Amino acid sequence: MSKHYPVEQRERAVKMVLDRLGEYRSVYAAAQAIGPKVGVGPETLRKWVLQAQIDAQHSPGVTTAEQQRIKALERENRDLKEANEILKAAFAETLVLEGIAASIGSVGDAYDNALAETTIGLFKTEAVGRGSPSLTGPLRIIDDVEYATMERVAWFNNRRLHSVLDYVPPEEFEVAYYAQTQGSQPATPQP
Repeated sequence: MSKHYPVEQRERAVKMVLDRLGEYRSVYAAAQAIGPKVGVGPETLRKWVLQAQIDAQHSPGVTTAEQQRIKALERENRDLKEANEILKAAFAETLVLEGIAASIGSVGDAYDNALAETTIGLFKTEAVGRGSPSLTGPLRIIDDVEYATMERVAWFNNRRLHSVLDYVPPEEFEVAYYAQTQGSQPATPQP
């Protein structure tokens, strides 16, 4: 079981080894001599010192910041893979319920249509990806994906800024259009 040390103790122990490193034949030897004096195991102290040297760019290796970024990307990748599996299952289920057969590839894949692939990719990134404004929590079941989809479609159809419409939301553009062409404005739908 790993022991958690206070940050201050870690920093002090690493500084002590780095300051006296010239007195020893290796980082390991320094860690063996200094570790017991600061209440840290020699191997733990050796690893801290090596990582500090990497972080200070005195030794080659992956920095602490890079390790944290890699972990975050791996977590995001895992979450996207899970969301992808949920979406595939939901799409496949919809195809079966509607009696539709997939044209090419496995059920739920859009290998034969680049536009469909792009749209699905955009949906995965913007509607169910980490940090999506459409999400109110983690995607655990099909209902979560369906709710996120409804939120995304409502936003896309009513509130997004559309370049073809001079960056006006479709709903607002429609109200203005009817007001201009009919002289009266239809009732504004409530979101």
